[in-house]
Amino acid sequence: MGKDASGALARELRQTPPAGLLKALKEDELDHLAQAIHAQRRRQTAALKAAGDEVLNNLPRLVRGAVKRIVGA
Repeated sequence: MGKDASGALARELRQTPPAGLLKALKEDELDHLAQAIHAQRRRQTAALKAAGDEVLNNLPRLVRGAVKRIVGA
């Protein structure tokens, strides 16, 4: 088992992958899974940012600045 692929997966999962998963998948499959998780997290981050921006845009202009400071946007 390659440490690079399992290490990349551990970083993406932010924990040690289950031993059964490491045994069941080949190194290239582990690498593909790590890349898929990374890509999905990027898409999720972008979607959450867009949703937050949309919410802020729906607020009256007078309160947007205060709300941004409160939520840290």
